[in-house]
Amino acid sequence: AQVALYGSFYFACCSNDSPMIDVDVTVNKLLPYNTITEVFEIIRNSGAYQEMRLNTDYDPLCIDLIVPKTNIRIRVTSDNKRSIFSSEIVRLYTRFDPRVLPLLRLIRFFAKICSLDRPDLGTLHPIVFHLMFIHFLQQIEEPVLPCLHEYASDYFSCLLN
Repeated sequence: AQVALYGSFYFACCSNDSPMIDVDVTVNKLLPYNTITEVFEIIRNSGAYQEMRLNTDYDPLCIDLIVPKTNIRIRVTSDNKRSIFSSEIVRLYTRFDPRVLPLLRLIRFFAKICSLDRPDLGTLHPIVFHLMFIHFLQQIEEPVLPCLHEYASDYFSCLLN
């Protein structure tokens, strides 16, 4: 089994008022649905939760729960490679320049207070705002961040020639 942390908690951009910890559990021999149902049973039998539900509205299927006494919300998914990859990209870019993380937090704050980060209500997913802002910081006249994909394509083209 593999367990991975992802999301805004992973790249240190979550809000302090209601942190959500995103955890992905992948078991190679099980389908994601089977993994989630097994994890659900393990957590339910442990009693180490305040509220827990199998969230079928979220894509992919997930478990939402609250840890008692801390009010920390946890979301457990299975085989959510796209979210893990997106989180790793954002985390990587925040390490290039110390100004980026506070800017991403500010953008996240504005998106949250304007209710623009609620995909369940038809708006964009929170990480989209981070990715759009990173793109902006790459495209301005004096870029703050490099375009890593351009370096990768140059690197691979040199290898092929």
